[in-house]
Amino acid sequence: MVEMIRADGKALDLDSGVDVIREQEDYWKSINSKLVGYIEDVASYCEFDCPFPNPNRQTRVRHDPFSRLPVEIVHSICSYLSGDSMKALLQASFEVSVATHHNSFWKLFIKSDMPWFWEVHRLVKYNKLPGYLNYKGFYLWLDHVSTPKFGKADNFLGVANRRRIWGLCQEVKIKYDRAWTHSSRLKILTCKLPEELATV
Repeated sequence: MVEMIRADGKALDLDSGVDVIREQEDYWKSINSKLVGYIEDVASYCEFDCPFPNPNRQTRVRHDPFSRLPVEIVHSICSYLSGDSMKALLQASFEVSVATHHNSFWKLFIKSDMPWFWEVHRLVKYNKLPGYLNYKGFYLWLDHVSTPKFGKADNFLGVANRRRIWGLCQEVKIKYDRAWTHSSRLKILTCKLPEELATV
């Protein structure tokens, strides 16, 4: 991991976001119950309606490879996508838009794409959100309000920072796993048998 340290030796060489020096001057006091209450209120009073995918889009597509796949396979593929990739796929594929329109998909996608948003996970798990809530629209709103931006000074400052740090940790984990796998392979390749076993 030493190779990940910046040249000045003060931090890891990772994408910490725009204007990270100025962002380090921001502080906040996290009051979890206030955030949870705010999310419950917004979920109750805001409309997150996402219309059903427009069937006219289907006529413009010459061949959609997702049209031949069962819904379960489409859901499985989508579970590996990031939020940005998922949004791009929804724009590109009418079939994916239809297959993922149900709330059950978006409840799971919120959990997999936003592992750092445990306040929302608890609200979903304990059925604290209204039954009529459109979870696709809710996901898009959560993604927007939790995006780290310089000068963010709202109820989601703490969550946005947590999201940013979580992303950095994921980046470190990937590099660490690669380094660990590589060093483990080297150990296997360079190990020698004890002399008593070498003659067997």
